[in-house]
Amino acid sequence: MNSNPLFTTDRDRNDFFIALLVLLFFGWLMYWLGFRNNTVADLTKETAALVSTDATDEYAFLNRDEEEANMVVKDRKIIEDDEVRVVNDTMNKIIKFVDTDKDGVADKRDECPTVAGPRINNGCPMDSDGDGVTDDRDECPQLKGVAGNKGCPSDKDNDGIYDADDKCPRYAGTKENNGCPPDTDGDGFHDKIDRCPDKAGTEARKGCPEVVMEEAERKVIAEEIRNLEFETGNAVLKGRSTSILDKVVQIMEKYPDYKLDIIGHTDNVGKAVDNIRLSQQRAKACYDYLVSKGITNRRLASKGFGDRKPIDTNETAEGRQNNRRVEFDLHY
Repeated sequence: MNSNPLFTTDRDRNDFFIALLVLLFFGWLMYWLGFRNNTVADLTKETAALVSTDATDEYAFLNRDEEEANMVVKDRKIIEDDEVRVVNDTMNKIIKFVDTDKDGVADKRDECPTVAGPRINNGCPMDSDGDGVTDDRDECPQLKGVAGNKGCPSDKDNDGIYDADDKCPRYAGTKENNGCPPDTDGDGFHDKIDRCPDKAGTEARKGCPEVVMEEAERKVIAEEIRNLEFETGNAVLKGRSTSILDKVVQIMEKYPDYKLDIIGHTDNVGKAVDNIRLSQQRAKACYDYLVSKGITNRRLASKGFGDRKPIDTNETAEGRQNNRRVEFDLHY
């Protein structure tokens, strides 16, 4: 008598095991056939990350037959033969997209295939501030700058304060002074451009104070000087002119801090180059006279402009006479 309660006879038992073996065989066969054409979804995340490089290219195949694998890829129009690389993964082979810079973006879609960059920027390094300098080379990735300053905003005076925030972009200064040099006298003109850095002054005087003197002295400088006379066509002072210059000597001696600019002008008669030379010579004649009277040349300067700065018309004799002049500018 059979001791196994599941089967009535030995034949029933044998039939059962035969049927079980057949089912197991066909189950294994179906599994094997399906595994040959698996997709990325069936792979581990690690393998999928290795193979997949683009949302539209998420296909990978584990194959024992390289030629067959390439045919499948071509049929799906994913990539061409010259764009694939076959690498060994333990026992099987996988098709992998070419990614030279290993940034996860396939070379055929990578606008910077030799430099790693995120997919959101088409495989190129990011340029967060849009200044044309990529973040990997940009020392100021959040501030729009220039290539010449390594991606940072321009700083022409190299004082560490960007020009956009620098009130004195041509002169090195301090952050406390908004990029400007110190202003010792506090007149609003920093010391680099202030002709009198230790005396508060005005814009008209380029940072120097206005000249203070008596009315009679001011009249000498502003009016009597215009009566200076020279020999016709040359720079020789006429006799009465020296008496006017002697008054200037007295003023210069009274105010030792003052300096004097002497500027010569002519009318437009004759060649321009000759007029320039004549105006310079006449201003220098006044300069030389003052020096001869003991005024140090460190307090004096002379120059000539020819006929380039008329104060009257050159169409009349009177106008031309007004334009032939020497001006004195007394200042600190």
